[in-house]
Amino acid sequence: MATFYKQENGQFHFHDDLVKMKDGQPLLDEQGQHIREEKFVHSSAKVGIAYCQLPDRLHIFTHGTAEGMKAWVEAHNAHSEHKATLKVFDQSTSATALNKAIVDPEFLGTLL
Repeated sequence: MATFYKQENGQFHFHDDLVKMKDGQPLLDEQGQHIREEKFVHSSAKVGIAYCQLPDRLHIFTHGTAEGMKAWVEAHNAHSEHKATLKVFDQSTSATALNKAIVDPEFLGTLL
């Protein structure tokens, strides 16, 4: 499953790109490729990425609305030895950069 943000009208719109299924089996096109269906999940003006600096790398935990991620980080840090840090991205960040940052810890590191 692929997930990505689109940017429009002052909002980041989060989407899942799901494989269409029928009777528990993925649907295929004429070339044998999965047929995909884009589903809107949520929108927000700011997106937060929760990450942890480990000795040898950045670990990306998760991402979502800035408000939701703030609560996630607080809850996570209350019980975990690997403390999460929140990086919030506003509309000055392109959707291209945000989409790369949610999956590439090295790229996220360049934005911190």
